[in-house]
Amino acid sequence: MEGEDAVKASEGYKLVVVDAQVLSKEEILFMQDRGQQVYTYLNIGSLEMFRPYFEEFHHLIEKPYQDWEDEYWINVSSKEWQRFIEEKLVISLLEKM
Repeated sequence: MEGEDAVKASEGYKLVVVDAQVLSKEEILFMQDRGQQVYTYLNIGSLEMFRPYFEEFHHLIEKPYQDWEDEYWINVSSKEWQRFIEEKLVISLLEKM
């Protein structure tokens, strides 16, 4: 669920876990302003085709993620992947929170 749909669906919950990559900073702030504790989900063990960084890291794919179309296990031991998670992805998510 993305954007406004996620914001509407979370109404009435005190604590929500969202995919902050598909929400704007303003949408997250709106949820926080209405009293919700907002946490972001981050899957570092797989790579989904819709992520903007898919092409950059598709060479690290190990095998398909069973029962999840367009999602693949990624080589988490890769220093390149680890640096991306630590130095870019986590920071971009924290800036929204």
